[in-house]
Amino acid sequence: MENSANKTKISSLQKINKLTGVNCSIGATALNGYKQFLLLCSLNTRSVCNKTDHILDYVCDCKADLLAFRQTWLTREDSAVRVNLCPGGYKFIHQCRAGRCGGGTGLMFCDLLNVKKVDRGEHDSYEFLEWLVSKSSSNKLRVDIIYRPPYTEEHPMTVTNFCNEFARYMESLLLSKEQLVMLSCG
Repeated sequence: MENSANKTKISSLQKINKLTGVNCSIGATALNGYKQFLLLCSLNTRSVCNKTDHILDYVCDCKADLLAFRQTWLTREDSAVRVNLCPGGYKFIHQCRAGRCGGGTGLMFCDLLNVKKVDRGEHDSYEFLEWLVSKSSSNKLRVDIIYRPPYTEEHPMTVTNFCNEFARYMESLLLSKEQLVMLSCG
């Protein structure tokens, strides 16, 4: 019976998870002379509220350094969910969508990393969170989490709208000196 429950848990998380090793030199070189990697997981959760146990198990199993969340569907009142979502050794920072339901982005990270929010915003066609992540003060990684809601009658933003707004945003990032990782989901 337990095996069946584990298969269901794994199956439901495979639908929302993209796990990737990011080759970046933000940390100190390991003792063996090789660069350290950050393990990055990108999750489009479509509500973390009803998946906290599955996400918590997944984080503990995969031991990713950074986990980017889109469509958290969290509100400012969901502090208990945020606490239950985050295992020991990790921190979670979230930005809920202002004035509309759904959406929301967040970043969970191991507490050995230094994470600083650079910017956040909501444009007509997408929302974003921008972070600087480092293990030391000298090397930083810029992590951008982008969420583009689908076209609906309530949100009539076309691909053309998105491309125009996103191009302006990308122009602002071109001058950044950090390595850039963009995570997006529509």
